Amino acid sequence: MPGFANDPASGIIEGQFELTHDELKGCFDPIVEQIIELIQGQIDAIFGTGSVPKYVFLVGGFGESDYLMSRLSAHNFGTARRIEIISPDDAWSTVSRGAVLRGLEGSLVKNRRCRRNYGTRINTIFDLTIHHEEDAFYSTDAGMKMARNQVSWIVEKGVDTDSNTKFQLKCGTTFQKDEKLRRGAILVASDLDIAPHSYRDKSVHDLCFLMADLSMVPESEFDLVNINRQTCLSAQFTIEMAFESAEIKFQLYFKGNCYGQVKTTFH
Repeated sequence: MPGFANDPASGIIEGQFELTHDELKGCFDPIVEQIIELIQGQIDAIFGTGSVPKYVFLVGGFGESDYLMSRLSAHNFGTARRIEIISPDDAWSTVSRGAVLRGLEGSLVKNRRCRRNYGTRINTIFDLTIHHEEDAFYSTDAGMKMARNQVSWIVEKGVDTDSNTKFQLKCGTTFQKDEKLRRGAILVASDLDIAPHSYRDKSVHDLCFLMADLSMVPESEFDLVNINRQTCLSAQFTIEMAFESAEIKFQLYFKGNCYGQVKTTFH
């Protein structure tokens, strides 16, 4: 602390500020406790899948801290066998070296396991064994009893996927002549191992709003349908989902042609 006068009572001597062991420890302990809590949560999640973790690797600059190593080594993670804490050589440069490898060789992760279920809210044919009467309604278009507030699951939790795997959300709609075709859908998610049928389930939450824009498609490309004695247009289109390293990519397809990325608004 250059320029400060000596103040032994405050720990300032010859331009330097003295910190005691306990003061410095008090700065680090809250962060170390958070790290231990984070690692404990990851270990518990691994056990939840039926696997047994063996090692924890410390990387990055703080990964070379002897104090962090000692605290983790002394912590009881509650496992049947002891977990070995490892701080590899040159741990401080792991992140930067990994970034260079990612740029030179592309993603080294070939497969990912989906962390949750993904689907969309739909109306479907009423089934007394599955649906609740409060969700029932009569559809004049379909001419039958239907159930609202249901979910069609597109991707199941735990499925292996990569950037080349495409999941399809098939959509259908009718609209009036001279109307620009823009339709939205809400992508929902659930963390349960077995996804529920109902949108009302507490585990189901809205993830993002997808807007499919087919307004540039000529009207002649759509099919003609008759609804309540009125001639309308009908379109069947597909929204493709692909899981990439840090995002979910959505693209719009109609009659085999790609019409670009789907506009996405996350909740």
